[in-house]
Amino acid sequence: MMKFFIIILRLIFLPIKIINKLIYGTPPPFIVGYSWYTKKDYGMMIQNAEDDPEDLIRTFEQWKQNAEVQVQEMRNKNRMVFRVKIKNHELCKWLKNNNLANTVENREKYLNYRVTKFLNNPVI
Repeated sequence: MMKFFIIILRLIFLPIKIINKLIYGTPPPFIVGYSWYTKKDYGMMIQNAEDDPEDLIRTFEQWKQNAEVQVQEMRNKNRMVFRVKIKNHELCKWLKNNNLANTVENREKYLNYRVTKFLNNPVI
């Protein structure tokens, strides 16, 4: 009985959904930044990281394989994924200027800073 009621509600609201799409179009894509390292920069980041060593992927090869899977999964969910090249010296400088430790949370803040900076002034 409940399934029938839900189907009826969907049919009733379908014209509103269609009109809404015609007026407003489709929503903008969900944009995601993903940290992308070279082998050298990944190794340096691991050496400088203040995270629990058990929480870090120790080798670049394992990290890259995991990163490629994560990026593909996000793209499969219709996310627009930007691979953001992270240079360790720039990351360390940003962390120091903001009095932050080199932890996963703060590396994510740096990534968000970089993505926001790009989106506010996209130059290709």
